[in-house]
Amino acid sequence: GAASGVAGSKAVASALKSMNKGESYDVVAKLKEIADSNPDEARKLLTQHPQLPEAILYCMSELDMIKTPVSTTPGMALPTPDLAMPPPPTASLP
Repeated sequence: GAASGVAGSKAVASALKSMNKGESYDVVAKLKEIADSNPDEARKLLTQHPQLPEAILYCMSELDMIKTPVSTTPGMALPTPDLAMPPPPTASLP
């Protein structure tokens, strides 16, 4: 159900944060390899693991493979939660 999906996303997120750039690159490269050689298998993987596309996007952004915000409509960027966050209080700076 939905609960296991959330737990799965959390597990994926924590796994991603613990990976170094080399490991992130391997993940992206492996998925690309599968997508190139067997698109149906890649589609099945992504359907069975809804957190996978998010994970791949995260890896790609960590590796600076994505230069522009991902958008679905030309000329219209998706709202990014990061921009809405207030800046950290200056008092905490050294």
